[in-house]
Amino acid sequence: METDKNNSSNQLQIPEIFKGKLFIDPRYDEAFKILFNDKKLLIHFLNGILKLENETQITDIDYLPQENIAGFTDAVVSGRFDIIARTQSEEYINIEIQQQKHAFWKDRVLLYNALLMLQAKKDWNDKQKTKHGNKSHYVPRVVSIWVCDFKQGSTSHFHDEWMLYSKNEIEKRVNILPVTNGLSYIFLELPKFRKHIDELTTIEDKWLYLLKTAGDLRSVPKMNDELFDLAYTRLRVDKQNQVTLLKLAESMVTQAEINDCKTLALQEGRQEGREAGRNEKAREMAREMLKDKASIRTISKYTGLSEEEILKL
Repeated sequence: METDKNNSSNQLQIPEIFKGKLFIDPRYDEAFKILFNDKKLLIHFLNGILKLENETQITDIDYLPQENIAGFTDAVVSGRFDIIARTQSEEYINIEIQQQKHAFWKDRVLLYNALLMLQAKKDWNDKQKTKHGNKSHYVPRVVSIWVCDFKQGSTSHFHDEWMLYSKNEIEKRVNILPVTNGLSYIFLELPKFRKHIDELTTIEDKWLYLLKTAGDLRSVPKMNDELFDLAYTRLRVDKQNQVTLLKLAESMVTQAEINDCKTLALQEGRQEGREAGRNEKAREMAREMLKDKASIRTISKYTGLSEEEILKL
């Protein structure tokens, strides 16, 4: 009897938001980090997104601390990086999950990349035992990968990449190659990814399918890949501890409230804009009627403006 009590007290208490759910949703920061804090999964994801094959593939990574990048993160930007890693070939990669588009989110993309570039330069300098010579300004390659749960580009493509190009070369439309391969920004737009499970052909397809749909799935998809089996296992609700589930639930509720507030504000803004437009049309009509010597009462009847508003025109 005592054993039954102990087993009952040790059972996982599922927060309401996860009841009936098989997986936690990797589109939320905390779940995203749980998924990719496994080195094998992160390497698999990066090779798929960067389309690396054979000898070019990433074979090992080191996780970097998410705070105090380049020694002054707190003084420059609030918040934390999601995942930062350094490959065996000394490339620095930042992977972020972004739920909402805001006024300065592209500035954030540039800022995070710049901070990581400074960190890469600092690390490289620290490793040098001799004078740098003509490599004094060398910086290791930096890649920023942004998984966006919103549409940010005007095309239908779900994978976009920014690099540094010459305007003159673009205008001539010849030999359009990046000025440098030292930095790149990759954007993965989940709303534009519309493939069904039987249409998944690449590793990138499978990862984007997982990221977009896992939070709503009722069964484990058959990917025929043991690493995806591991990925779905890491996301299972029943594999999380109590503290993790409570933290996830709190962050999801908070984000949902923020999303609702933004949606409401947008709707109210549109409504206010429509009303302002109607009022301006009414005032313009009233001005024209005043020129034609129409009575205040008649103008009020046809424009909906009060007599007081008309007298102010």
